[in-house]
Amino acid sequence: MADIRTVMNKVTTLQESLSITAPVSSSILRAYKYMPPMSSSLPDCPCWINAWSLQNQELAISLRVLFYTIRMQLVIDDADQDQAADIASAYMNAFIDEHYKDVQLDGSCNVSYLRGGDPTLAVLSWAGRDYIGLDLYLDVELKAAVGIS
Repeated sequence: MADIRTVMNKVTTLQESLSITAPVSSSILRAYKYMPPMSSSLPDCPCWINAWSLQNQELAISLRVLFYTIRMQLVIDDADQDQAADIASAYMNAFIDEHYKDVQLDGSCNVSYLRGGDPTLAVLSWAGRDYIGLDLYLDVELKAAVGIS
């Protein structure tokens, strides 16, 4: 059975594959599988910061289903806030396109659903500094047969 670590590997691989050509030519420099220390700056922007939460476990005879929510924040470092918002919006489109091609994240989960925070295009704070970026959630379902003891 795939586990959350495998899913996180696939999510960060997808994130690190993203690039845009407008409003500027840009590629993701880093995707943190787990949050970096809050005391450290983010010199490798644009970057993704990820964290996960277990939402629920459903058990049935010989079947276990785990539901997780992955919080994904894209951080853009640009002094021009309008341009930062345009860059983040372009990455949103790129992420949607790539996620659509592989909602099972290379087989690491049964299904994944993308949704935005409120607001999705947001001011994100990290290590005492504000950035423009995206606040997204990816809900994933892991289903596996389990033995009965």
